[in-house]
Amino acid sequence: MKVIIFSLKLVLLALVLFPVGVNANNYHYRVTKVAANDVLNIRAEPNSSSAIVARIPSNAVGISLSGASRRTGRSTWVKIRWQNNRGWVNRAYLAPMLAPATAKPSPMPSRPAAINPVTDNIVKKRVSGMWILECRGTSPKWSLDILPEWIRGTVGDFKTGMPITRTHQEHGLHNRIALRTEVEGANRWNKVDLTLVYTARCYNSLFNQRVTFEVKGQYNNTPLKGCCRAMRVP
Repeated sequence: MKVIIFSLKLVLLALVLFPVGVNANNYHYRVTKVAANDVLNIRAEPNSSSAIVARIPSNAVGISLSGASRRTGRSTWVKIRWQNNRGWVNRAYLAPMLAPATAKPSPMPSRPAAINPVTDNIVKKRVSGMWILECRGTSPKWSLDILPEWIRGTVGDFKTGMPITRTHQEHGLHNRIALRTEVEGANRWNKVDLTLVYTARCYNSLFNQRVTFEVKGQYNNTPLKGCCRAMRVP
């Protein structure tokens, strides 16, 4: 059985993180690592010299995977659908969203947007129907919810909340499940760095059952170790 590993400089979430038996193609993705005044090209074939069939804004969401993927050199290309456009994009420029996206992308800015720590529009608590990662551990006792764009919970006696600043996922065969997820989050005072690995057998007393992911990382300088499960908020 292939073992998977997870790390979080969280964010969106943007790692969803897919529950066992759920097809990752049912989830939506957003554009990542593209400058505010740039675009992500959709190409006719899985290589960077193929014809461009459409251009996706840097802030686009609601991108779906068809399930097809192809390795070209050192890059992995995936076939996607965005609005009425279909084609291939480099997988490195897509980040998973923990819940299906319904929002329409705003018009592409004419110049790079200023980098401001604005979090007013981020959903910072559980909402019915939202997919999240619920992570818990002991020594110290800790509990964190990884939302699509936010991390919240407690570590020891301290409550914390911060935006996700980075996510990265590695998928298994046919993209059916996230084998390794990295999430990072930070605010002015604290930072979280987590790595989740799919094992389907992680157990701790706080869950009182075996769950999908083992997790290791740290909160500031405090090591964290425990288990995570993907769940849909009732």
